[in-house]
Amino acid sequence: MLRHGYVPFASIEERIDVVKAFRTRLWDTAREWPGEERLTSATSGVLDPSKLAEGVLGEVDFAQAFAYLFRRFGPPNAGSDGYKEICQYILVTPHPKLWLTVMIRPSGGMFGYVMPEAFSWAVHEEYRASLEAWHAAFKTWRLERGIPLPGDDASAVRDWGSYSESFERVEAQYVAEGHSSVAEAARSGSLRQELDTALRSALEDLKSPVGVRDSNFSLTEREIERKPVSYSKWAGHSLAPALRRDPDAVRRLTLALSAHGRGCLERGIRRIIRTAPKCDVSDAQG
Repeated sequence: MLRHGYVPFASIEERIDVVKAFRTRLWDTAREWPGEERLTSATSGVLDPSKLAEGVLGEVDFAQAFAYLFRRFGPPNAGSDGYKEICQYILVTPHPKLWLTVMIRPSGGMFGYVMPEAFSWAVHEEYRASLEAWHAAFKTWRLERGIPLPGDDASAVRDWGSYSESFERVEAQYVAEGHSSVAEAARSGSLRQELDTALRSALEDLKSPVGVRDSNFSLTEREIERKPVSYSKWAGHSLAPALRRDPDAVRRLTLALSAHGRGCLERGIRRIIRTAPKCDVSDAQG
């Protein structure tokens, strides 16, 4: 049976195989946009790509990350906040309804995710149910042992510092007796585990080196001896000055080409190339 349009992994061994074998790429929004569904994006919440990235990649330098992504994938495939970020890339994962975002910025927190809004509701529902079940079991355990907290109803707590310290102390005792932590409960749902595996697969592939002449490097490593993956066809190419002077011209040109292709950008490009008069390369530099 398909679950949310996706076949769940049968075993942990299958998850490991997917992580090892997966090769990420740019998300092709023109061909792979999920129909009329609205998308939602975040950097944390029910999923935490940055936390996963710490375990998979270690410390990430934003300058090397940009050099790697540009060399491997070419120009960014997604817009971003020009004030807060240098650029943004959206990469595919093994899950058809989950994409990894990499935001190049010196302030940190570079990783996020995108998913269809309706699908995110299912993820949040599983997340909420897992936490509610854990808190119910935790409360039962405390009451059986007569262990109080500063307000069993956390919404009534006024001193959050005191509550947090007490909660962590009692939770540690709960875990010491063989129970799961609240963080483990949050990750316990089968859908959450599948999505974490999908994100980890894409992150692992960012260890794959790309080459510049005889030097290979990855998102976080340099001078790698492993065989590199192919680099972008954009390598060595430039953008005409007229387009660089006016970023909005690229948007207007894209719309015009799509109109020529009756809604299909690629068809519009082919039609213009086929019908436009030939010109010297030097004439196209303005």
